[in-house]
Amino acid sequence: MEKRILLYPTDFSACSTNALPYVKAIAKATMAEVKIVHSLDLAAVYATQIAPSDTQLLIQSLEESSSKKLEEIKKNLQKESIPCSSELVTGSEINWLPTIIKQIKPYLVVMGTTGSGEVENRIFGSLTHKIISHVESPVLAVPAKAEYKGIHNVVFATDFKESDVNHIQFVIDLTKKYYPDLKVVHVAHGVFQEKTEEIFLRDFEDKLYVSVNYPKMTTHLLYSDDVEERLNSLVKESKSDLMVLVSTKRTFFERIFNHSLTKQMVYHSDTPLLVF
Repeated sequence: MEKRILLYPTDFSACSTNALPYVKAIAKATMAEVKIVHSLDLAAVYATQIAPSDTQLLIQSLEESSSKKLEEIKKNLQKESIPCSSELVTGSEINWLPTIIKQIKPYLVVMGTTGSGEVENRIFGSLTHKIISHVESPVLAVPAKAEYKGIHNVVFATDFKESDVNHIQFVIDLTKKYYPDLKVVHVAHGVFQEKTEEIFLRDFEDKLYVSVNYPKMTTHLLYSDDVEERLNSLVKESKSDLMVLVSTKRTFFERIFNHSLTKQMVYHSDTPLLVF
């Protein structure tokens, strides 16, 4: 059986630390090895314009401090019999993380994130969406206000793409320890012909139920002029512990005229968001 790697990037902020219970629970449930990674942005150090000798002392101090914090996280995980390793890298956050993800190909990345108006998390708070846009591995973004209580209710937003069938199976495998209620939802935006949307849904259901056998899965078709608001409402109504989205490559005109739903949900939701 191929070893599963769960990547946990951290900047040691409270926001990053808040994602750790999710890392532990998922690693245990999926028998994954956790790789903890922290980056030193040396460009920022050199930009301080201090004397070269002082710069080297500062870098050495940062390396020692970061290595100690990585070791503390490792010991925390090892106490719960979770296999893990750690690595201290250098580089700007938007560059090193996609690079290391490409190298190790983790089956999942778990990282903390803050809302658009918060600044506590200097690295991941504002860059989670950019990271998602640059990597192929699924990313679980854990908001600073999220509190881990298990995963008992899941909302999966679909656009009826065939690849969503595999994504749904991934979510089921990821959360099988809790056997959650899984709502597969499509929110039709604006004015649509109801019969047309229902045809799309029936066709998707045919593919889904042939491939996925999960008794606690239901499908739903909703209509709203504000997809983000409707999904957030559904998450609250169903007391969802996890929201799942599929981030698609958007055309030039879509980038100009439409906001990214993934970006909005990353910044405006207090519920953990799993993005493919």
